Amino acid sequence: MSAVAALLAVASVVGCGPFSPPMPDATVERVELVEVGEEAASYRLHLAIDNAHDEPLPLTLAAYTLTVDGVTYTTDTVPDATLPSQRRLTLTLPGVTENGGRVGSPYQAQGSLIVDPPGQVRQFFYEMGVPRPRIRFTGEGTVE
Repeated sequence: MSAVAALLAVASVVGCGPFSPPMPDATVERVELVEVGEEAASYRLHLAIDNAHDEPLPLTLAAYTLTVDGVTYTTDTVPDATLPSQRRLTLTLPGVTENGGRVGSPYQAQGSLIVDPPGQVRQFFYEMGVPRPRIRFTGEGTVE
């Protein structure tokens, strides 16, 4: 048996795979109108993320789409945040659309957050090309 196959077998038995369930859960709490200009409107997308793990989990990328009144803003950004262990984090992400916004406008938000779980075995998997885990979110409502 090759060394890689042996490591994979041991990792699956002891639960040290790329990520142990349950994945953190993200919920779109609300979208807030921040500023309205002649050509654009700024928003804040508020996410609540619950981390049931015993270790903090750094967030390495947020890729998301925010659509307000049919106008879409798509981006990815590196959030300066770590999910605390056994706690909830509220993460705020920016959004800008090319139309004048208003409170009460319908919105849809969807995206994913990539986390970087700790551990040498997990790091080995990532170096071998296994993707890092993603926390997906989706939500809709009216702008506050």
